[in-house]
Amino acid sequence: MLFFDSYLHEHDWFQFRGSGDNQCVLSVNGERDFDISTEEEKTIKEWLHTISRDNALLNSKNDKTPIDRIKGLGVEYDFPRDRFTMSYYIGADWLNSEQTCPIVVRPKLEDSDRIIDFQSMLLDCAEDEKVTREHSLDELFYIDTTSKKIEVAKDGVFDKIEPLLIVLFLQSVSNILRKGGLRKDYIQEEENLQGKMKGKILFSNHVKSNLSRGRKDLAYCRYQDYSIDCPDNRVIKKALLLCSKRISSITIGEKNSANLGKLLRYCIPAFEAVSTNISLSQIKSLRVNPVFKQYKTAIPLAKMIIEGNSHLITDDKSADNTKVLVPPFRIDMARLFERYVYHLLCIRFNNVRFQITKGHGNVMDFCKPDEHLVIDAKYKTKWSEGIDHDNVRQLSGYARLIRYREDPQALNANDNDICPCLIIYPDMTEGINVFNNDILLECDGIKKVDEYLEFYKLGVKLPFCNLWFKIG
Repeated sequence: MLFFDSYLHEHDWFQFRGSGDNQCVLSVNGERDFDISTEEEKTIKEWLHTISRDNALLNSKNDKTPIDRIKGLGVEYDFPRDRFTMSYYIGADWLNSEQTCPIVVRPKLEDSDRIIDFQSMLLDCAEDEKVTREHSLDELFYIDTTSKKIEVAKDGVFDKIEPLLIVLFLQSVSNILRKGGLRKDYIQEEENLQGKMKGKILFSNHVKSNLSRGRKDLAYCRYQDYSIDCPDNRVIKKALLLCSKRISSITIGEKNSANLGKLLRYCIPAFEAVSTNISLSQIKSLRVNPVFKQYKTAIPLAKMIIEGNSHLITDDKSADNTKVLVPPFRIDMARLFERYVYHLLCIRFNNVRFQITKGHGNVMDFCKPDEHLVIDAKYKTKWSEGIDHDNVRQLSGYARLIRYREDPQALNANDNDICPCLIIYPDMTEGINVFNNDILLECDGIKKVDEYLEFYKLGVKLPFCNLWFKIG
């Protein structure tokens, strides 16, 4: 049972206020009110305060907190206003360690019968080699395979999370094969060899298996072999075989469903010489070698599939046929929007740089050196109607930072150049689908912000999917 009988959207706020007679009102955005008991209020507020303190501590130690460590879908406490605010995470999570009180947060871009199709956004990013090469998709998406499942509405939004995990995994493996093939590593082998020796003889095994039986032609040896049959590839193959058992039951849109079989047939033959001899403890302790960046996405996804095989990839159904059970998960929509904008930019432009860091906490989302252009993606609908002056000041600071201006791969600007700034934001009515000019500032949809010199904004449309029915 949810802590109130509805759902939240990203960046919603809610607060509790007393109403007398041991009753309390939980108000969402000051627009929706729900009655709960004062006893429930006390318990839930304790959970929320604990979670918000933990999240605040994590955020203070990290520029970008790892998504698997975020609690309660990023809920924060606003002390001056005495209310709780959701972040830009969507998904479902437990508020308490007993796993009795879940919270569900849906995308804020939703109308009467449609909702933002975050699955298509993730898949488009996964298919773009530039996007996956720059940063791993596991920074955007996390599934908790160890916790109890949560009941959510079966309306075409969250009930396809598990198939999405398999699709992302298959695409990450295909990227590995296209970028140079499977990695090799030295692995330790033990073998009873005939007429030859390799490595060193294991005398106890040699005496037991060979000399005691009069087999002087054999030698029991331990040696190292440089092979693709290494732990990383064993984990991936084990997950591939699990996916192959589920492939016929996955439905995630006509386009993606048609590609699943093709992806699997492309991936599995490459692992013919790889065994699946690896234990769960070895899988849990496996770490990705930073030299092999292609594996950075595939290994975490493979571990999710294997570790959660009996828990995650199931057809669990709720007693209510309008609902379905899903594992706790979260998707960072702000970061996903950044990657999706980068994907759109890469389709048209070859010289856009992503996530340029120049010290002192300065991380510029994008830049286009030939236009000396500072670009930032803001997952805020506010920009379709007006201006966020804090965002303007942020980009203006990047445009004046000498380290960015002097870098030929960043702004590449002279002292007298005024570096233009561009905010890209979601706009579902007037936004563009593609960039239609090699000069970005001359593309359709560009709007000048008149209050500032050389400051522009541009709305982009995001993919939508139809709801099966409206809830709430």
